[in-house]
Parts: sequence; C-alpha cells; structure tokens
Amino acid sequence: MTASSFNLRCNSYTKMFGKIINQISITKLASKDRRLLIISALVLMLAGELLLRFFYEVILRLPQIEYSSQSLKSEQNFGIKFIFIFLLAPILETLFFQTFLIGFASRFIPLKVCLVISIVTFGISHFYTLAYIISALYMGCIFSLAYIIFSKKKQRPTFNTTIIHGLRNLIALIATYLNQ
Repeated sequence: MTASSFNLRCNSYTKMFGKIINQISITKLASKDRRLLIISALVLMLAGELLLRFFYEVILRLPQIEYSSQSLKSEQNFGIKFIFIFLLAPILETLFFQTFLIGFASRFIPLKVCLVISIVTFGISHFYTLAYIISALYMGCIFSLAYIIFSKKKQRPTFNTTIIHGLRNLIALIATYLNQ
C-alpha cells in the first residue's frame, strides 16, 4: 500500500466518522436521558457483536471469539477476572483510549483524527483473534462516540463511558461463564 492510498483511506474514514459525529444531536439530549443513552449503547454493542459473531462463526466459519481462558469456572479465578474485567480494565482502557486519546489529544489534533486513532488502537490492543479485533473495533467505536456525546453534554464522560464498558464486559464474562 502506498502512502497516498493510505492517506486517502484515512481521509475517507475521518470523513465518515465526522458525519456520524455531526449527525448526533447533542443539544436535544436531556440530562435525564443519560440512562437511556447508556442502555442504547449497550444494546447497539451487543447487537453488533451478535451480528459479527454470526458473520464470522456461521458464514465464514472462523474460530469462536474467545473472551476468557478455560479456567473460568473456578471461583477464585472468577473473582479475579471479575475485578479485572468489570472494574480495572474498563477504567484503564477508558482513561487511555477515550480520555487521553480523544479528550486530551483533541486539544492539539482534530477530533476526527483522534477518534480514528482511538478506535483503531482500541481494536488492535485486543489482539486475541481476528474476529475479536474486529469486534473490538466496533466496541471502540461505540465507546468513543459515547465519550464524545457525554463530553459535549458535560456529563462526566470518563465515568459514563467506563460504566458502559464495564457493563459490556460483565455481560460477556457472565455469558462466557454460563457457556462453559
């Protein structure tokens, strides 16, 4: 891939995300709608993950998306995984991928570029399987857009995005635990 074709792709992605951001009507969201926004983000995320899972596992017949190790059944491991997956990982990832890469870096770099960087680095950092990377790109998109919405409404964007991320991880952890 040449540098010019890479730049064209980056420009098309930033334009696409810019259109999404511009279409979100921030001013119409009342502060009481915070719960609705969190629930909507979770529903969108879970629906997208189910579609991605169906596409990769049923249509393309790629290996299952692995969310955790085989030793999840032991209570000690479940407790440790719960603390890490539900609490620690969402806090650290939100602080880096949204608060730093979008909130702080957008002071120096255009917001659209920060959004693309945040989503791509979030996806790549979840390099368990190809299917999981693509799922993480989708999740990164939802988390980043939620962060931007909460930022523009001045409604504790880091906290609310962490809640969405933690709830999504909790649902995945419980689903994985019940599947084994």
